[in-house]
Amino acid sequence: MKLEDHFIAVMASHNVMKFLNLLIESLKRLNFDFSQFYLGDVGLKKEDVVKIKEKIDINIIDLPEKNEGEFRTQSVDYRKIIDNRVIFLNKVHEKAKEKGILQLDADTYIVRNDFSLIDPDADLTLTVRDALPHLVVSEFKNHCKHYPNLGVVFWNKPPNCKKLWQECERLRKIIDPSNHQYEQNIFLHAMESEAFKELKVQKIKCEYYNCYNVDWLKYEPAIIHFKGGKMARDKEGNPNSELLNYCRKRRL
Repeated sequence: MKLEDHFIAVMASHNVMKFLNLLIESLKRLNFDFSQFYLGDVGLKKEDVVKIKEKIDINIIDLPEKNEGEFRTQSVDYRKIIDNRVIFLNKVHEKAKEKGILQLDADTYIVRNDFSLIDPDADLTLTVRDALPHLVVSEFKNHCKHYPNLGVVFWNKPPNCKKLWQECERLRKIIDPSNHQYEQNIFLHAMESEAFKELKVQKIKCEYYNCYNVDWLKYEPAIIHFKGGKMARDKEGNPNSELLNYCRKRRL
């Protein structure tokens, strides 16, 4: 699989502009049609949009819940932003036609256009990791060895996944956040549903397509994720220098 096979879908606000600029930097290094990049506006300022459009050809999708200010991950404001996810995926799907959707967090960096591990027959490819038991809701301890990291999701066959999106939306309205894992908690519940079980799901370790650990660079990951936490960011919240250097020095 190449990036040309999927539309890229990213939601972003002004709060993550320094990371979004890095993602745009990575896209400019790759030779593919950037019109396939859909950016969900959940709080971009006018000057942000102007600067983005000066750099790449992009499609911006306006979303209902916005916040142009500063807010912390897993805060109430953050959750409101994330609640745009299903609306965004549906809007991108309307454009995608027969293509898949690569859902990315804004704080990701595409290192190389090689996704050969993706199963083209899978409806959905999740990037998963080992999770510490205390981070996982007690009823889902069996997912500790394949805990979904929703910063990178390959919706390979969006039409087949719409029931799952609808189930996530239903659960979002009735499930309270737990252990600060808002979206993951909802998705874990959705993984128990018939909508999920009827899909062909591929699980790939984060080491390859959702790398946030310097120790995983030996696997030559295609996507780096500067996710919150000491592994991928420094004390000031900037990208880990070793990960960023890898991104910028890596030959395509």
